[in-house]
This record gives sequence, structure tokens and C-alpha cells, in this order.
Amino acid sequence: MLQRQSRWRSTLATLGLDLVLTGLMLALFSVNLTGLQLHEWFGLGLCILIPTHLLVNWSWLASTTRLVLGPLPWRVRLRYVLNASLFVAIVVVTLSGLVISEALFPRLAAIVGNPGFWHPVHTLASNVTLILVGLHLGVYWRNVLSILRRLFASERRGVVVRAPAGAVSARTGA
Repeated sequence: MLQRQSRWRSTLATLGLDLVLTGLMLALFSVNLTGLQLHEWFGLGLCILIPTHLLVNWSWLASTTRLVLGPLPWRVRLRYVLNASLFVAIVVVTLSGLVISEALFPRLAAIVGNPGFWHPVHTLASNVTLILVGLHLGVYWRNVLSILRRLFASERRGVVVRAPAGAVSARTGA
């Protein structure tokens, strides 16, 4: 029973991580709301949270990567391509954001040079990321709702919910 509770706590921690990532992404798309310095700090926060998200979901990522060239259901393949595209877009946004940083790393732009090139790259990659994040949330929405339903149903009954091992990472592949 203790192991099942630990698994459920792990699932809730993963869900919490996903909610923080979603909130952070929304804040990053609102530079006028957060201001430039907070925007850049949030961007650096992603440098920690995105790899954490990938590590939490490593089993799905590794197993799907091994099978990607073989026969896979189209939905799994679509999720894989979507996640890989989102990762590339976030890397481009992060690197271009570092290069054009005005608040945290103002001297970096002088070293790398040509901010006139990097600003449009950052804007375009940000717009692509926004679309891909929306698609990512849409693809995994049923999984999140399922976990939330089980959580709230158990609270109403006063029963401890037991989620299968890796309920979020193995099933959602997020």
C-alpha cells in the first residue's frame, strides 16, 4: 500500500510540474505583463524544468525512440513528432533569448553579434512554440482530465487513490 501511495504522489508531482510548466509558458508569452527581467528569469527557469519534464517522462521517450522506425500507431508517432518539434522550438527560443538578453546577459549580444538577426528568430520560434504548446496540451488533455477525475473522486469518497506505476509518464508520454 505504501508503494501505491508513493506512485500516486509521484503522479501528482508530475502533474504539478506540468501545471507549473504551463503557467510559466503562459507568463513567458506575456512579456508586457511580466516585464523583460522577469521574462528572462522565467526563460532560465525553463532551462531547469524542461529537462526535468523530459527525465520524468524518460521511459516513454526512450521506448518510443527505439520503436519510432518500426510499426507504431499513428497517434504515438504523431505525439513523438509533436514532442520532438516542441523540444527543438524551445531550444531555439532559449538560445536566441540568451543571445538577445538585455537584462540578465546584456554583454552576450555584443559577443555573439547581430541582434537584428536573433530578434526575428526569437519571435518566430516563440510563435511556433506557442502553437506547439497548444497542440501538446490538446493531445494530452484527456490524460490530465482522467488523473484529475480520479483525484477528485477519491477526495469525495475519502479514499486513497491508487494510480498504476508511471500513470502520467507511461500513458501520456508528456
